[in-house]
Amino acid sequence: MLSIRGHHYRFDQVPGVFKESFIIHGYRHPKSSAKQCVLSIFQGNNETLNVWTHFLPIWYFLWRFIRLTHVMDFWNDPYCCPLLAFMITVCAYLLFSAAAHAFNTMSVRARHICFMIDYAGLSLYGFGASVVYKAYAFPDYLFDTWYADVYLPIAFVLCILCTFFSSLSRFIQPGTFQKVCRLGAFAIPCTWASLPVLFRVIFCFLDVQGCFEAALMYHLWQFFFVFTAAFLYASHMPERLIPGKFDIIGHSHQLFHICSVLASNCQTNAVLSDHMERKTLLENHNTVPSFTISIIGMSAIAVINMLIVISFAIKLHYTHFQVDDLINVPASNSHKCKCH
Repeated sequence: MLSIRGHHYRFDQVPGVFKESFIIHGYRHPKSSAKQCVLSIFQGNNETLNVWTHFLPIWYFLWRFIRLTHVMDFWNDPYCCPLLAFMITVCAYLLFSAAAHAFNTMSVRARHICFMIDYAGLSLYGFGASVVYKAYAFPDYLFDTWYADVYLPIAFVLCILCTFFSSLSRFIQPGTFQKVCRLGAFAIPCTWASLPVLFRVIFCFLDVQGCFEAALMYHLWQFFFVFTAAFLYASHMPERLIPGKFDIIGHSHQLFHICSVLASNCQTNAVLSDHMERKTLLENHNTVPSFTISIIGMSAIAVINMLIVISFAIKLHYTHFQVDDLINVPASNSHKCKCH
């Protein structure tokens, strides 16, 4: 094993679990210390921008939240509780993602645990989005239906299953099945959470119901960035086209992070617009989730996700990893790298 730390390595010098598809250079040492991981985010490796593209937006969303506290009573107004839950989950998923990308090279087990925590943060964010959609974006023609009654309970279960199956995918051999399992774990709860907004968009275009134009445009932009992010994640563009040219700047995961932040920002703008424009309608129908559903429900998801991650971390402790040593593949083979 190489003992030099702080240097960058090629794909043929790190264990397979650390390799990323079509990324050839810029890898960190797979047994870095916590201090080395922190220092590495100020260097030009292939994780540097993965960290900063989610760490810096945390401060932006915190700034937005602080501004909202000046005009909204998050602690005493029940109408604002879902928005509070949502803003917490936005910051949480960004923080967990930034931390995962910063510290995943401490060891093989640390890498798995870091990304399971990342998945748990995304799952929590999914429930926060469901709560805020139920509160402010739900179509009025679905208020008193069975769908409205089961929307949040099903979202709750799907978010837990999301954490479970995405974490389980860490134990599946890298390949198509693993990717399908992981994408499916997120796509299903995301689709369920988005259905009320999709209904509003479709009915608005069909001119069946009145629509709120400001919120509608933000929702449409959010969907655009979500689909773009999913495409980037699944396709590994643009590094698939020219392996080695986007290792440090411009590879798909960095672009995926940027699109996810833009989607979250459009989503925030949309729910704030709905929050203001639909207040009378929503309060008259008493459809806004209570403090218990918004905050306690979110806290329950967080606790259950933590237990799932701990359970899989224990499983990792008793799992024997077949980790290949750092090897030296001739440079002439580098163009063939797919590096799963």
